[in-house]
Formats: sequence, C-alpha cells, structure tokens
Amino acid sequence: MAIQIAKSFGANIFAIVSGNDGIRLAKSLGVNNVVDGKKFNSQEIMSMFDINQFDSAFFTTGGIIADQLVENIKPNGKVVFPYGIQELNIDRSDLTVKPYYADIDLNLLTSFLKWINSNQPTIHVDKVFDLDEYKSAHLALEQHYVGKLCFSIFK
Repeated sequence: MAIQIAKSFGANIFAIVSGNDGIRLAKSLGVNNVVDGKKFNSQEIMSMFDINQFDSAFFTTGGIIADQLVENIKPNGKVVFPYGIQELNIDRSDLTVKPYYADIDLNLLTSFLKWINSNQPTIHVDKVFDLDEYKSAHLALEQHYVGKLCFSIFK
C-alpha cells in the first residue's frame, strides 16, 4: 500500500523487498527500481539503483541494510518508520526522523479514506486465518510473506 500511496503523490520509488515474490509484487505496482534486500548489501543496492543518495526514506523494517541505507539519504532528508519494527540506528542530526504509531487520528483517517476512494488501491493479502488459528497467525509473522496477514471474522 505504501508504494501505491507514494506513486499517487508522484514519488520516484526505489523498493527494497524480500524474495522474488516481493519483486514481482513491486513491479506489478509499477516500480521499476526494485531489488531483493536479502541478496545484496547496501553498496550493491545503491549501485544497482544507479544513484548516490535518496531524498527521503520510508522504512517498513529495520536491520543492517536499513541502518546502512540511512547513510545514503541526502542532508536534511527525511526518514519515516513505524514504531514496532526493529529499531533503526540513526546517528545523523541533519535528518528529520519521524517514527510513528498507528494511532487512530480522525483527520488522518478521513484523508486516507478520501485517498482510497480516489485511487482505488489494490490490497495484497498473503493469507487469511480463522480466529481459532491465532497461534498459526502469530507464527506466520516470523516467516516470509508478501502483503498482509489477516483474520476472517466470519465463518
């Protein structure tokens, strides 16, 4: 969904995904610059993208590659990431760092619903669990998946 939102605002997207299925998904959403972050280090990724720096970055996961890629953000750039992912190690005072909670904000939710109605995004669901499969769903979070893991509330 982040790719679709960024594209609707005209962003030039460089996606670092996991697995060939992640590459296929990103490309199906119109991303031309996409690599598997599990196969390459940050220098190789930057070389493959054929750029020196990013204007800003939206991280959906942390880890070594994310920490290294922070060094490739332009001075006075922005970094956004959700609380709850592996903590990013950002030691640059020239960046604007915006971690966020997924708290409900009525104004933001209203704006987002308008965006959804205008843009009709595709929601990618990897697997749907019955509510009584909560243990399996929790274990699935530790595995590779593309898209969302969801619960069905209806039988």
